[in-house]
Amino acid sequence: MSTSVATTRNFGDVYPVWVRDRYWSSVKRAMTDIFHTPHDAADRYQRSIEGAPVDEQMLAFHQEPLSVAADLAGVSEITEEHVRQYRQLIGSDEPAQCGLPDNA
Repeated sequence: MSTSVATTRNFGDVYPVWVRDRYWSSVKRAMTDIFHTPHDAADRYQRSIEGAPVDEQMLAFHQEPLSVAADLAGVSEITEEHVRQYRQLIGSDEPAQCGLPDNA
């Protein structure tokens, strides 16, 4: 997969809708399956990000889905067990690439 630098002009090309949907799905699955919290906060955060200017959206997608889920669930520390569960959840033994959802 080639990597492109996202700008406000090419955001939709670098982060197409299917990539953004996959990102939010990963956040919500981590909240419910790993942190055992409802994903209502993720739904609200997603709506706020989608309504934000493109430069703010770009910043949001640079956080790993697991980190976002932990923040929204009020979890202050991500443990190795959380990481293991997350990798199992997304079906990967590889670390995520910063700025892209897992398996994108």
